[in-house]
Amino acid sequence: MRINIYGISSLLGGILGAVFLKKAERNVYEFALQHPSLSPAEAFSLQLNIGLSYAKQRKYKQATEYFDRVFHEQIQQGFIYDPSFTKVIQAYLKSNQKEKAKQVLSIMLCNKGKDKRYKKLEKEFSFLLD
Repeated sequence: MRINIYGISSLLGGILGAVFLKKAERNVYEFALQHPSLSPAEAFSLQLNIGLSYAKQRKYKQATEYFDRVFHEQIQQGFIYDPSFTKVIQAYLKSNQKEKAKQVLSIMLCNKGKDKRYKKLEKEFSFLLD
């Protein structure tokens, strides 16, 4: 049996590169958050992306810390629907924060009159609704 060392090393390099790229990406986003001229929508997007990158790595506690900032700061401004909102609710559930998941879902569903796509969240997470 011949082992292709080049193939194994490139595979491992790709996997490790993807992990470090995400960490570097998060660092850039966190640095960008400190810029004073960011609009609220830009800050929202950066924080959401940082949280999603933590969720992809199954670091749900860190992810929800960023999601908390997003939904605490942007509660009055409303949200444009984003398919990643499903991952946000799942991150809260996976970090054993069911009550927070309910709160964030209810915040999101306040926008379903403006955008019918929120009904997807309502259907998927109906078990969280009282």
